[in-house]
Amino acid sequence: LDGVKVGVLNRLPVPEELQDLPISEVCVFVDPVDGTREFVEGRLLSCQCLIGISVRGRSVAGVMGLPFHDRNQDNLPVELLSAASGVRMYALGTEVRGIPRCEPPQHCVSVTSANVKEEALIRAQQAIDTAVNAGHGSHFIAGGCGNKILKLLTGEADVTLFNLGSSVWDTCATEAVLRAAGGQLTNIFGWPIDHQATSQQQ
Repeated sequence: LDGVKVGVLNRLPVPEELQDLPISEVCVFVDPVDGTREFVEGRLLSCQCLIGISVRGRSVAGVMGLPFHDRNQDNLPVELLSAASGVRMYALGTEVRGIPRCEPPQHCVSVTSANVKEEALIRAQQAIDTAVNAGHGSHFIAGGCGNKILKLLTGEADVTLFNLGSSVWDTCATEAVLRAAGGQLTNIFGWPIDHQATSQQQ
């Protein structure tokens, strides 16, 4: 990070309850290339760098770096989305207002991975499709966990479903940023995701 980006992170408000914690209660998750398949296949705008921080298993802060979003533009910085629990979301230091909400009977859009094979995910997708179709919605494919969350943050989609191979390093940063924007990220049963070093895939 250069001085500008460090300054942005230093200005991110940190709630008082998170300012003095024993290090044993804190876990940092780093995913240097979220969207590995997309990176290998050259779909670079679907790739992100994710840094998430959890306290006692709860995601409290996250940074979503979009390293390739300026590759065709001159003199523009790498995009950076950051958020901390209980405060607002920031994009390069500028506050971002809440994500657009889909309310029936408006057009509702869902986004998932290309291949949904597991029975649990098939049923979950069917439930999403039923709700989407009831609101005359649509569905599209996007790779990368962070990329799916980005579609929610930008209002391109209203709901997403991760595959069962998603891990806590995929969800810690993205949950914090999404929650700061007014969204919610849970496991397939609707329960909070446990972000600890010993946590298994979600």
